[in-house]
Parts: sequence; structure tokens; C-alpha cells
Amino acid sequence: MAWKQYYSLEHVETVLRRAAAKDQNLNKVMFLLLWSYGTSTIEGTHPEEGGIFRRRVRTMRRSGFPLEHPFIFYPRRLWEVVSTSVKWGILMWQFHRIKEKVKGDPLKREYRDLALTPVLEEDGTDLSELPVSPGPHSLLHIEKYKTASTTLAPYVLPTPVHPGFFMKPLKVGEG
Repeated sequence: MAWKQYYSLEHVETVLRRAAAKDQNLNKVMFLLLWSYGTSTIEGTHPEEGGIFRRRVRTMRRSGFPLEHPFIFYPRRLWEVVSTSVKWGILMWQFHRIKEKVKGDPLKREYRDLALTPVLEEDGTDLSELPVSPGPHSLLHIEKYKTASTTLAPYVLPTPVHPGFFMKPLKVGEG
């Protein structure tokens, strides 16, 4: 699962170190990492679909499914809430320990890795050889067009489609 690879404890520490080096709020960064990882692994949902407690009502069932007996539903639901809360607590404790480790590092502002290394003009990187998709939506094409020398053949940008084109209602029989 991609979430587990990205949010391994080692990578969480790396992200928090980068945030500390850039003087960002570590609590906010930790909360976002915690929310993204926890909702995907503990709740089994996408982070945008997660919540603190999943609301479940015994009487709200799909059509065709019988209602569960209260002596079965409520103890199981209580177990789900308690076990999920314990899992969230353990994860919060792990992330908090990593955050405190990063926060207590006296060299946290000097942390550098490849993602934080500034790009220099003299490093020999030639961006003109990047693959470019054809079409008017490519910013690189537009930049090349604007900065092209006069000795090159002129490149004409395709005319964009009129915005109202897609809004015309079709009548039955047209097409």
C-alpha cells in the first residue's frame, strides 16, 4: 500500500526534519502526517473521507439486510470504538516521539538532503531537453514560443476552443 511506504516512521522523521529546517510549524505538519496515515491504515479510508468516530446507527441498514440484534450490534460497536481509539493513541504517541526528537535536535535548522538542496544555475542542468507534451496547455511550449529566436521557424500556438462551444445544448436529431 502506497500510504504505508510514504508514511513509514523513517519517512515521517525525514518530513519533520525538512519542516524544522524550513522553520515550519511541526505540530501542523505532524497532524497532517498523522491524519493521512491514520485514516488510511486504521480506518481504511482516504484521508478526505475520514473522521474522528465513524457514525453507525443500528437501524440504518441497506435494503434487504435484516436489523442486527442490539446485544450483538452495541458490544461490537463499543469494541470498534475502543480498539480504534487505542490504535490512534499508539500512532499519536509514535509520531509525537519523532516530533520531539526532531524538535530537540540542536542542528535541526542545518538539516539538508536532496529535496532541500538549492538548485544552482551553474549545475549544468539543461531543462530544454525535458519531454514536452504537445498542445496549448504545456507551459514549457509557451515559454519556448515566447523566448524562441527569430532564426527558428515560427511556432504557432493552436487557437483555443471558444468557451461557449461546450455549453450549447444539443437538440434531438442533431449531432
